[in-house]
Amino acid sequence: FFFSDMVRTVLFVAVFVCFAFCQGPPPTSCCSPPQMQGYVTGTSYELEEEFSEYFYYDYANQMARFDVVFIKNGGHQVTETTLMRPDQNAVFITDYTSGTCVYYNITQDLPKPCTPPNGDTYDFTLGVTLPCRSYFYQFGSQYVDYVVERNSCIPISGLFFSQRQSTDFEYEYFNVIPSILDPLVFTVPQGCTQISAPAPPSTQ
Repeated sequence: FFFSDMVRTVLFVAVFVCFAFCQGPPPTSCCSPPQMQGYVTGTSYELEEEFSEYFYYDYANQMARFDVVFIKNGGHQVTETTLMRPDQNAVFITDYTSGTCVYYNITQDLPKPCTPPNGDTYDFTLGVTLPCRSYFYQFGSQYVDYVVERNSCIPISGLFFSQRQSTDFEYEYFNVIPSILDPLVFTVPQGCTQISAPAPPSTQ
């Protein structure tokens, strides 16, 4: 079904790992570039699901796109695209397997990709030359630990832990660049059917 629980997790939780809706970075926070594109993979151990997505995030122009990727025999096939267009108050979801497209209305803007304040931080070097910073937070009974490039705040990886201290969810970013190479990725599909907006993802 459109907008599965895993895709909701990717869009609202994992893509920017609980980045706050703040307007500027506090002293213990950082903000990623206003435009980014790359590739993200993740595993939900609790749901026993994996995901792979290409993502395009343009906070400056209030547009975002997420392409769900099916990997088979070493090849990549995009099976579903979610196009978020707050500038048009709508989200468009295209299922390439069934050849269908739906959309629903939204009123929220895309959040500025900044880390929350007041986290514990740890600086280290990945490999030989990549300076990184790890942020660690506790949100209720959940613990979040994620890593960004220290100077640019470009996301690298992250882990979500339950109160049991087991890993519930982990993900990694690849080939992230601070720009959108082709603005046509945000072109709105035609002939989509309107549906009701889905319920927000559970935070429990």
